[in-house]
Amino acid sequence: MEQDWYLRRNRLRQLAAFCQTGVSGSMSAAAARLNLSQPAVSMLIKELEGDLDCRLFVRRGPRLQLQPPGRALLKLALPLLYQVEGLPEKLRLLRREQDRRLRLAAAEPLLSGWLPRLLRGLEWDQGEVEVTVEDSPLLPTRRLMSGNLDLYAGSLVVRPPGLRFLPLPPAGLRLLVPAAHPLAPRAVLAPEELAACRLILPLRRHPPWERLRPLLEERGVRTLVHLRIGAAAALPACVAEGLGVAVVDNYCPDGDARLACVPIRPAPESTYGVYLPPNSAGLPKPLAQDFLRLAGLETDPGPLPEVSS
Repeated sequence: MEQDWYLRRNRLRQLAAFCQTGVSGSMSAAAARLNLSQPAVSMLIKELEGDLDCRLFVRRGPRLQLQPPGRALLKLALPLLYQVEGLPEKLRLLRREQDRRLRLAAAEPLLSGWLPRLLRGLEWDQGEVEVTVEDSPLLPTRRLMSGNLDLYAGSLVVRPPGLRFLPLPPAGLRLLVPAAHPLAPRAVLAPEELAACRLILPLRRHPPWERLRPLLEERGVRTLVHLRIGAAAALPACVAEGLGVAVVDNYCPDGDARLACVPIRPAPESTYGVYLPPNSAGLPKPLAQDFLRLAGLETDPGPLPEVSS
């Protein structure tokens, strides 16, 4: 097609030959700067003149002089070539800026205590942290595999091959109660004792409750859900206000004098972990390495084998 003429040739080589000749006034000088032969530069300029259907140069003695179309083209083409030549440096600076940004996703149960403690210890002068909450394991898996996520802290039912995995300590279940609650002084609770409690549950998926519910059903324990709230991160505040109690895991918040956590036994344990992109992505970013160090994890994990659901 007529409008596709610019696709038929190496336009950047033509413009480079033209601009170097236009600035120096000599094809020989342009050839030396471009590491080409003088006939090659001449051919590139003739091709460009043929494509544009105009004369760009006229010879005046030993030098080539720009014609009006050539002067107009030089004014347009020089900034373009300068931008192209600067692409490697711009990409290097962009990569450095991206390396200073940690893209982190976390399962909601880790947001109340474990994750904030780690974030407080980060060296923030290294960059910025972007945290998203994932209540479904499918999206962080896709983002990790595509390189759009640096770390995912949570639990995956199916772990795709190639993802790197660092396990966190096993998480047991606990009952989060107000400090003045009758169960607060207890050293341990049996699952049956939850029948007398007013439970608070998130509207979203809540892995600690999903782990405990089959055990309660197996033992015939009937529970009362007193309140449902929007997110697990709001559980500590609701419990502290005396609205009920909540089932959490070992990564529940601590250090709040208004709250107490009592272990539930027996109860199934679940291992959270930190997932990283495939090995082909190389070592984690400096800020990601700092995060893993604070979590007590190695920074050069191996690949995780596929685990069936």
